[in-house]
Amino acid sequence: MIKVIITFFLMVFSVIIFPAIAQNNNDTLVDEIIVKFKNVPIELQKKNIINRTGIQAIDSLNKLYNCISIRQLFSNQEFPGLDKNSSLAKIYSLRFKTKLPSKLLVSFYLSTGNLDQAEPVKIGNKQGSLAVVPNDQYFSRQWAFVNNGTFAYKGIVLAKLGADMKVTEAWDIQKGDSSIIVAIRMSQIMV
Repeated sequence: MIKVIITFFLMVFSVIIFPAIAQNNNDTLVDEIIVKFKNVPIELQKKNIINRTGIQAIDSLNKLYNCISIRQLFSNQEFPGLDKNSSLAKIYSLRFKTKLPSKLLVSFYLSTGNLDQAEPVKIGNKQGSLAVVPNDQYFSRQWAFVNNGTFAYKGIVLAKLGADMKVTEAWDIQKGDSSIIVAIRMSQIMV
């Protein structure tokens, strides 16, 4: 019981000092984190406005930090045949009402002991365009990287304008570093 009370006061105290700590630590403010639960997938419930997982420690943090949505990233509906006990089925997105310091938010969720992983979702911001292009003679044929809608094969246009990863813009920001984690959210697949 004492442990619960101490944890509660630490969390309340952190809400009060979160913004100041974030500014001093150069911590990025985020409104979404991706988590991977240790055990079998959770059963999501919605009670009033609060999203519940059925895991007391996680639900307490969700309430404290105003978690407005919990969404399974790899569901059986979107990926038929996906085993509900698979590693992918345990990955969820948690979105918050306001932006919070990513390092502290992740550390609090990990400290519950119910998660294998927790990572902040950081949205990059392009700071100008230098148009870095590799010296690959066939780079223009790789329309998945940069697609201006003109790539054709034997007279048939195969590319769709804008259906690409915009890698040259990403290379303007960073050309490679093994410590950087990159994720691409696909809203739809264009063929």
